[in-house]
Amino acid sequence: MIRHYFGASPKRLMRKYRALRAATLLCDPDATPEMRARVESLFYDQPHMIREIRHFTGRTPGALDSDDTRILRVWLSKDNFRQLEAYPG
Repeated sequence: MIRHYFGASPKRLMRKYRALRAATLLCDPDATPEMRARVESLFYDQPHMIREIRHFTGRTPGALDSDDTRILRVWLSKDNFRQLEAYPG
């Protein structure tokens, strides 16, 4: 049923939203080093985190800060999430 209504399996949806929330927090200029470390700890290792974020956003975490990704940063703004405060934790 989930695939029918959301277009993807539950596992794929979990991967997608974990990567999008991680990208959102990594792009946030107000994020503390502790918050960044907690986000990075949710992935097996750094290459997995980079691969997942690039797969779902089209950019690596380092490239999210460049000037040509202004629209992507607006899309990944924490204002677009209702429960971002509860993530991760």
